Amino acid sequence: MAEVLKGRGVSLAEAKELNPGVDLGKAVAGQLLKLPYGRYTQREKEMLSSVVPASSLGLGAVAPSSQQLQLGLLLALGAAAYAAYVKLANDFSARE
Repeated sequence: MAEVLKGRGVSLAEAKELNPGVDLGKAVAGQLLKLPYGRYTQREKEMLSSVVPASSLGLGAVAPSSQQLQLGLLLALGAAAYAAYVKLANDFSARE
């Protein structure tokens, strides 16, 4: 958890405020947590900047449009689907 927060410049207090009732000390891999808007790791910024305008990454003063938010959601869903695929592939190969 500390790496997730530190890489995005998010304090534990901020994370607790956004996730009431969640014990952040017991967070597990794959658990969904709310993080402040516009806080990305350097690698995430690099990846997203090739497909999403910098203003929608919280790096500019312009608020993202609904179309940009939909694209961001689509990218997040795609990343989650890929992570699930990799996990299933690893589980399958471990059985053989």
